[in-house]
Amino acid sequence: MNAHTSLSKTAAASAARRDTLWNPDAAACWSLLFTPLFGAYLLIRNWEALGEPKRAVRACWWFALSLMFVILNFYYSLLRAEASPLRMSNVIFLLVWYIAEASPQERFIRERLGTDYARHSWAVALPCALVLLMAYVFGYVRMLALIMQVH
Repeated sequence: MNAHTSLSKTAAASAARRDTLWNPDAAACWSLLFTPLFGAYLLIRNWEALGEPKRAVRACWWFALSLMFVILNFYYSLLRAEASPLRMSNVIFLLVWYIAEASPQERFIRERLGTDYARHSWAVALPCALVLLMAYVFGYVRMLALIMQVH
């Protein structure tokens, strides 16, 4: 191990000790309900708090991809007039996101900090995510009702 490697580990560890982090495994689990959009946003915030801007940018790309996937899924489901926009493709996307993004962050935190880091409370994030999910479902139901009236 060279001095540069240990310096970056120390910098990441001290940054994370100053800032609170979201538990990446919990964020991934909540993404089962709230989509990878929710988890990707939290992982972006974690990478920023850990002082890892390149990894934060990668997480931003996952956020953008998740947003695009949710929008396409929304409209595809409406065009097919499905009662539920949930499909197997959602689960597959979630698994790919977890393997590619959430799991590496969990390993990074575990290797650098162990379990000794300050964690964010879910008291604000979960109600906000629930409100957004309800807005999504309400919007979907309204749009589906409009499409059914037209047909």
